Amino acid sequence: MFCGLVLLGCLERGQADWVIVQRVEGTMQSGPMTVHIKDGKSRMDIAAQLSTLTDGATGDVVTLMHGQKSYMKIPADRTRALLERMQSLKPDPGASAPKLLPAGRKESVDGRECEVFTWAGPGVAATYWVAKDYPKAADLAAAMEKNLSAGLAGLAGGLTPKPSDFPGMVIRAELTINGQKVTTHLVSAEEKPVDAALFEVPAGYKELPSPQFDFPIKK
Repeated sequence: MFCGLVLLGCLERGQADWVIVQRVEGTMQSGPMTVHIKDGKSRMDIAAQLSTLTDGATGDVVTLMHGQKSYMKIPADRTRALLERMQSLKPDPGASAPKLLPAGRKESVDGRECEVFTWAGPGVAATYWVAKDYPKAADLAAAMEKNLSAGLAGLAGGLTPKPSDFPGMVIRAELTINGQKVTTHLVSAEEKPVDAALFEVPAGYKELPSPQFDFPIKK
């Protein structure tokens, strides 16, 4: 979820179905994470008991809680209002965005030669290992950006670089977020058919009230 993905208008590339598997290691989450992409929609299986469905066209997000067979829908307008409130509280809204910088070295990850990059933003420091020769890396970035910029994921804009900032595929990433370290490792990225049923709420799941985001935000 910390891939820093935002909207990129590339309709032809975005038509392909994709399945991306990552291995995540961190204090709050460890284990595999799978992302399915199809027809402008994405499903992120964050853990065995938790999945999120994002509609890239509407920005609506549905969180599935498999253990209790329930789901929660968060409309795009609700997260958009929260984002506007957060942006209005930035100490320097006109400040230039952090940039992805080459570290000046190359290292091998899983037998692939990768160039190392660094990035630093408010409360976040990151190191990325990027394989420039990864097949269809640009196509995958285009497909992911539209989906993962919508809904709650869009709130993370600026916390990490955009996929289009990378000159290839991120094979490994190490992020330190407010003192908490998270490592993601690309296991596989395949362009293959995805079942449309994966993006539907399973039968028998009960809807829960969605959060209102009406808590006070102070400068």
